Amino acid sequence: MTWADINQLSTRAIARAIRQNIKLTLLNDERLSNKAIKRFVDGIKITPEASGVRIISSNKIFNFLEQGTSPRQMTYLRGKRVPIKLKDGTTIIRYVSERSLEQGGWWNPGITPRYYLRDTVVNSIEEAVTEARESLGEALPWIRRLQKDITGLFMKLLERFSSIT
Repeated sequence: MTWADINQLSTRAIARAIRQNIKLTLLNDERLSNKAIKRFVDGIKITPEASGVRIISSNKIFNFLEQGTSPRQMTYLRGKRVPIKLKDGTTIIRYVSERSLEQGGWWNPGITPRYYLRDTVVNSIEEAVTEARESLGEALPWIRRLQKDITGLFMKLLERFSSIT
């Protein structure tokens, strides 16, 4: 087994851990519905590569939730009528005027980043490293025995070679 093989195994382990953990991370957020979680999970493609793990999300909303958005004035509403639903269930219509925009109205507060994927990747790498340490720990006595056997065989070959010459 070469270092490239070991690296490939570790990227596969990390990709597998990310697949398993992303749904758990999303389920911990009470603001998301089960339908939204299913769409997010189904929209994420995780592929192990030689240099790491590639993660692609086909769901644009997931990217906004992950990275967040900055607050901004909604100037694109200029001159439009906007329905606003009140707490009591009634709906009012407001007109977005130039004056209300100039006075600083009509702001979208933005979305704070939730870092679902970042947290999942960090946790998955930690799990993969722990798993690799445990499996390497189980293999260590076997590797040491193999090293002793190879050293013994090499010493016997060396003795035979030196007795021939």
